[in-house]
Amino acid sequence: MPIRSFSGDARKRGDGEGFGSDIENIGGEIVFNVPILCLDDIDCKNMKSSNRIRGAPDSNGEQVIMSNGNISIPNQITAENIVLTSDEKMKYQIKDLPETHLKILQDILPKQFKFKNDQKGEIHFGFMAQDIEKKFPQMVLEVNNVKRVNYIEMIPLLVLKYRQLENKLRQLEENQIKK
Repeated sequence: MPIRSFSGDARKRGDGEGFGSDIENIGGEIVFNVPILCLDDIDCKNMKSSNRIRGAPDSNGEQVIMSNGNISIPNQITAENIVLTSDEKMKYQIKDLPETHLKILQDILPKQFKFKNDQKGEIHFGFMAQDIEKKFPQMVLEVNNVKRVNYIEMIPLLVLKYRQLENKLRQLEENQIKK
């Protein structure tokens, strides 16, 4: 439950309600000029295209942006659980993944890298969005001129590959037993 709801610029109403300059409505955008701490669920599904929420910029000038039902968080998310919609009744044109995707998957090479704005210089593992975009454009989204990868979409492909390898291994074992 929110402590107080906010709509418009209450400071202009003169009723004493509102958050002062901590939260402002600027041209239909709700702007947080302070860090945001979420103690409950965030639900963006009812945000209209004219609504945007921006958090206060961090030391790199990056900020949390909520817009059109999407949340862009420039740094790190730490959570106990992330739950995605997967109910069959919410989907249509359901088909098995074709094994041709597995050949395409082999062309995407994992990399190790450092982020340019990471002051710690930590090594990370992943993929280059540009490489994935060439093969699976639906897995790449561009936000604020930065390409981002939906890694969750890779899991079914990896499971399919795992199943293919398990089947090959079982066949090899069966052939060995017959000999």
